[in-house]
Amino acid sequence: MNVKLSLKCCLGWLAGVLQPGLAKAVAAGEPAALSGKAGQWIHLAQTQRAARRQAWPELRQQLAGYWKGGEGDKFYDAYPERFEAWFLNAHYPLVEALVAQASAGTFTRLYEIGCGDGRVLEHMAGRLPQLEILTGLDINPGIIARNRQTFAANPRLAFESADAQDWLLQQAQPGSILLTYGGVWEYFTQEELRKLFAHFRQQAAPALVALVEPLGQDFVAATEKISRPYGLECSFSHPHRHLLEEAGFEVVFDQEVQLDHRWKMIVARTP
Repeated sequence: MNVKLSLKCCLGWLAGVLQPGLAKAVAAGEPAALSGKAGQWIHLAQTQRAARRQAWPELRQQLAGYWKGGEGDKFYDAYPERFEAWFLNAHYPLVEALVAQASAGTFTRLYEIGCGDGRVLEHMAGRLPQLEILTGLDINPGIIARNRQTFAANPRLAFESADAQDWLLQQAQPGSILLTYGGVWEYFTQEELRKLFAHFRQQAAPALVALVEPLGQDFVAATEKISRPYGLECSFSHPHRHLLEEAGFEVVFDQEVQLDHRWKMIVARTP
């Protein structure tokens, strides 16, 4: 842990001692608790502590709390260039591979988990005109409300603020595509991801899964089979290919690209 990070963690620990109510709210994942510096320092200290202790459910709760609140809503306004510079450029081979696979089968629905500002979902609607409905899921209710207004004129786009696992358990149908772009599975534990892939394969087949997810620089994607946290926010590097194949998917596209950090791009299908 570097000096700057250690200092912020110390500040977070001290803020938690002085403001136990705020620390409790941060630990519970209450979005409003992260609106000030003290809450953000406490959040950092708690995530680092959870990672050191390998307390994965606790770490998952901390990560989800961040994206539910205003910080998650602000992210897409702060980095609008990601869509043109990354999605339409370095990450676009994933889109071409997904379109090729979807065109070769009978698919009617696409679900994007962590849809953010909806631009990726809108683009995929244009590339996959055969789909009847494309649903964007996000745990941030503010950005979902904004998307419903922004894309109200497109009847093929729907947006829901929901927990992905619960929603897919109830809604996923055969002939579906599951998409994540720009860092979504990194906020799920390995066990959650394992269960979700297995469920989606069983309920949505014939099914496709497409993902663009970051990895820590020292994570060996070809051989490691255990997820582990990385970076400042302690999100997870996952062995995506291993988990998909374990769930019964066939990986048909697997590439990696280096931008600000490593990005893994995968498309997998049910046999």
